[in-house]
Amino acid sequence: MIDVSLLAAADLTWAMARHLIDREAPGHVVNVGSRGAFRGEPEYPAYGASKAALHAFGQSMAAALAPHRISVTAVAPGFIATERQTPQLAGPRGDELRSQSPFGRVGTPEKVAAAVHYLASSETTSGAVRRTAAWRAAGRVRPDGRSPGRKALPARLCQVRDETADRL
Repeated sequence: MIDVSLLAAADLTWAMARHLIDREAPGHVVNVGSRGAFRGEPEYPAYGASKAALHAFGQSMAAALAPHRISVTAVAPGFIATERQTPQLAGPRGDELRSQSPFGRVGTPEKVAAAVHYLASSETTSGAVRRTAAWRAAGRVRPDGRSPGRKALPARLCQVRDETADRL
């Protein structure tokens, strides 16, 4: 759970930051967290904890990357209607799941994608975790972050990369 929900995002953030910083280009990182990071997931505690860590990581990276004109945000969707969740929505828990939203419905993958697209294509506040009412809601490098002819990454970002590299 930690590998997918947190460490993969940390590694991808590092790779994207390296790419953008080398080119002195602005950019956006959007992580996909979960409402479970804020309310807990009693049936899946590792999932809730990993998503809470992802949100905290994103806020830290937002501060570290802002001087490079790279925003870091996240979406935190609630229950999403996917093929895997169809039995739950059709079963006895369906009404309870829909009632968790003020609109009386669950989110869709398309709504999550639209939120990610918006955050990745606009000038938004970096470090924010976006929750919407509809679904309760983002070449070779040395360890010091340098490559031949390239500037170093911020020290904090190198530390994240070093801490995650062995786990990936």
